[in-house]
Amino acid sequence: MDYKNKPIIFNSEQDMPYLPVSSGSMLWNKTGSWRYLRPVHQNYLSPCQAGCPTANNIESWIRYIEIGDYPQALKILRTENPFPGICGRVCFHPCQESCNRGQYDGEVSINNLERFLSEQEQEKAVTPDNFFSDTGFKVGVVGGGPAGLACAYHARRLGHQVVLFETNAEAGGICRYGIPSYRLPRYVLQREITMLREMGIELKVNTRVGRDITWEELEQQFDAVFIATGVWKSRKMMIDNEDAQGVMPGLKFLYQVANGEVPPLGKNILVIGGGNTALDTARTALRLAAPQGGKVYVVYRRSREEMPAFAAELKEADREGIEFIMLTAPERVLVEDGKVIGLECAKMRLGEPDDSGRRRPVKVDGSEHVMEADNIFAAIGEQLDEQMIPDGLELHWGKAVVDDTGLTSRKKWFAGGDMIDQPHSVVDALGSGKRAAIVMDCMHRGLDFSQIKETIGIGSKGVLSMRNYVMTLQEETIEDGKEVLPYEKINRFYFESSQRGKMPKLTLKQRLGTGGDDSIAATSKEVNLGLSRDAALHDSLRCFHCGQCTMCDTCLIYCPEVSIRRQVSEYGYHIDLDYCKGCGLCVKECPRGCIIMEKELR
Repeated sequence: MDYKNKPIIFNSEQDMPYLPVSSGSMLWNKTGSWRYLRPVHQNYLSPCQAGCPTANNIESWIRYIEIGDYPQALKILRTENPFPGICGRVCFHPCQESCNRGQYDGEVSINNLERFLSEQEQEKAVTPDNFFSDTGFKVGVVGGGPAGLACAYHARRLGHQVVLFETNAEAGGICRYGIPSYRLPRYVLQREITMLREMGIELKVNTRVGRDITWEELEQQFDAVFIATGVWKSRKMMIDNEDAQGVMPGLKFLYQVANGEVPPLGKNILVIGGGNTALDTARTALRLAAPQGGKVYVVYRRSREEMPAFAAELKEADREGIEFIMLTAPERVLVEDGKVIGLECAKMRLGEPDDSGRRRPVKVDGSEHVMEADNIFAAIGEQLDEQMIPDGLELHWGKAVVDDTGLTSRKKWFAGGDMIDQPHSVVDALGSGKRAAIVMDCMHRGLDFSQIKETIGIGSKGVLSMRNYVMTLQEETIEDGKEVLPYEKINRFYFESSQRGKMPKLTLKQRLGTGGDDSIAATSKEVNLGLSRDAALHDSLRCFHCGQCTMCDTCLIYCPEVSIRRQVSEYGYHIDLDYCKGCGLCVKECPRGCIIMEKELR
């Protein structure tokens, strides 16, 4: 056959490239056997998903925000993370720290976009469908914080009957009683907990296991139990007079304010500590005391660089006028007539690093001094209250001992959240709850979790994908990449530099101007106001979609042999290897690094 005059034929206008580099025909010149490399479309793992403790498929739902399909975006998001309204406000967003765009011109505003998605549901969260019909397997959950709520959610979606036991009058745990409502409004929390009830999860509030129902009864009634009681016992400062009137643990103060109780506050308020509880305590106290002229000071024994609090919270505390007293440690509470009047402190210097990796504070001799104080809130850390857990549960350094499945020393008893050895964050708690739900499901189905964890795992941190787990049970092929796409493989030529949108916020006057009889209302004004649709679209369009083909046609346009075609019946491209010469131009030009060159098999 004479190939020299054979025209290039397209089945439709859509098949035609915009401007192929080669406008002539190479169909007369088949590759034959001399090509030793061939291009292959291959998806990689986006670094944002690899960095998320819940394995949130962020790249995928951002793509649906771009086209305005919010219900589908939420469906994808809630497969891994049930609470976008919560996480969109209080998550410390390790996904953003992993974002490749951060090395270009600033990371994508993933956290803000997650919150934006949750707000598209208006008054009511959409109740998701279960993945499987009811199994009859019974799961008991002890503790209504983020870990317990996540375990209940995922176990229910897998078809199991779930009963959750909560000591307090409302579920939510640290999200309700520890995180101030200026960061997480109560209506948001209530909306997502209502969704759990509508899924068929039974929430038994005002019910303390060990008092209202015994641990033995729990073991008899359920096939598996997940314990997530949190850490509510504040650490002592171990100094004289710390039990005086006016001295209180920061977490207890936050709990009281969450319940509508405001302890008497004076003009000088000291908060001891440098973590998130310390900042939440300080910012809450400022809202209550500022209208009456009160000042709040955060006293920390190390430098600012060693503070474990989130950087964004530190920045907001600075804006609101909280004063930080660094390299200062408390030594003695000064008391008059049984009430605090001051705090004797000492200056510190930083020595060699300790077990935490931070430089150890060392007292400077002769540096003792006194700070006036009407109130002192201690927020130097929390620990497990052993009265809240069953006898015989193995502990190590105040943490419940679990294996890599979340299983404790007691058969069929799991633990998660802050009571195990993992970062104390909402998103890490959610991840531990999901892991327990998956392993419980494996128990019910007689599956060996160790044999499937690599298949359903995401990234190098051992986090689990519910999507991959369900696909495995349904015997579907998982084509997602396992290797994280590095920044160097992004073709930045195709992306214009742009800055992420700014979250609109309350002014300082709006935050701190309320007081007196309406003092609780001062703590309820949400600081971050949320993104508009235009702002959300702008931020979503900044996503690189690392390692994921978006059908941008760049490979098709630049192929000099016109050997790349859009597939007719499915998503993606077909490479006609009869005519591909293996030049690698498509690999070089791909904006998202999702084409590779492979050696030919001979």
